[in-house]
Amino acid sequence: MSLALDRRAARPANGLALRPVDRIAWLRSVLLGLTFASSFVLLIEPAPYEFLMVATAIVYFLTGTTLKPGHLALALLVILLNLGFAVAALPIIQKEKVAMWVAVSVYLGGSAVFLAAAATEAPERIAQIVTRGYLIAAIGAAAFAVIGYLGKIETLTLYGRASATFKDPNVLGPFLVLPAVLLLQRLLTGTRRQIVLAIPPFLLISVGLFLTFSRGAWGVFVGAAALSTFLTFASTRDNALRLRIVLMALLGIALLVVALLVLLSFSDIDQLFLERASLTQSYDTGRFGRFGRYLLGLDMVLDRPLGLGPLEFAVYFPELPHNTFLNALVSGGWLSGFVYPVIAVSTAWIGFKAIGRATPWRPFLIACHASYIAIALEAFIIDIDHWRHYWALIGLVWGLSMASLAPQKSVAKRVARPGSSDYSPPRSVGV
Repeated sequence: MSLALDRRAARPANGLALRPVDRIAWLRSVLLGLTFASSFVLLIEPAPYEFLMVATAIVYFLTGTTLKPGHLALALLVILLNLGFAVAALPIIQKEKVAMWVAVSVYLGGSAVFLAAAATEAPERIAQIVTRGYLIAAIGAAAFAVIGYLGKIETLTLYGRASATFKDPNVLGPFLVLPAVLLLQRLLTGTRRQIVLAIPPFLLISVGLFLTFSRGAWGVFVGAAALSTFLTFASTRDNALRLRIVLMALLGIALLVVALLVLLSFSDIDQLFLERASLTQSYDTGRFGRFGRYLLGLDMVLDRPLGLGPLEFAVYFPELPHNTFLNALVSGGWLSGFVYPVIAVSTAWIGFKAIGRATPWRPFLIACHASYIAIALEAFIIDIDHWRHYWALIGLVWGLSMASLAPQKSVAKRVARPGSSDYSPPRSVGV
């Protein structure tokens, strides 16, 4: 898709040239949509997502997007988090990958602040663009996952598990959770046409997620789906819709069980599933196993206020902590170790508070918030500090929540302001 603002691209069907404000809206929409649509292409680094995110943020801020007090609060937390990382990195800055690790942390935090500002400014429009772009990315990633697994393509698998265009199946799985939840919403509350259209991509994404054989991803999906369904049920007062949600949820569970049984009828899938379904693996237990490292690492950093520094944990132990809360403490000292949980808890709190407000973008906020909560809990057993989609969820939850919690007159203006560069007709988003 070309980004050139030629005459044909900037001219509506009636032949009248678009106003400058419409051209800005078009450029913003294309850039943000491409950013999320490209988010599954991660076999090369820096990935296209990085370049597009930076370009999109520059365009948004140059064309009027501003930071409000709530965004500044998030920005301050991000700055403090990365200040801890930077200070701890100074003594070992000459080591390979350390400087880049800190730079990536700064970039990801900045992307969250940008998305928060953009979502607050035009929540309904952002919800539509992100939904479309993310679904395109998820369908692409899931398709590569299935093709790679069935074809046993080495570049698309890792240890016999589907990794698609990601470097790790444990990252691919959680990446697919938000689009799966968005499609689940359509199955629960959509029109007949929306349900029919949602079934194929939902099944494809579900199969792709399953073939990652990631215990964490399975748990994240179940948790996000359950929380999203509950919040959707609780946020409607229509008894008929509530009954439909319950019936569709039960039907969906039954269909997923049937699909699981079909998949397990293949011997190679059945063996790997039984192996991965175990609550603990060999690398989880023992003095230097995943869980043993938690206590040892915590003991090491309690008398080191500045921490060990980024990536230094792997110098003392076989691998990184596989616990993001501990990794923040080890990599950035007490400052980062304190700020990271603050970011996690404040994001969860503002999201729960905002869901109580009825807005056109509430369904999308519910999906983002439920996915965020599930992934944030996974942070206790895996390192998610450099996951692009995790920081995107933080930004979206903050931005959409701030828009929802704004005074009602302000919310009305965001929904129905035809003169706005991001105006779109009021409608329910995400279902």
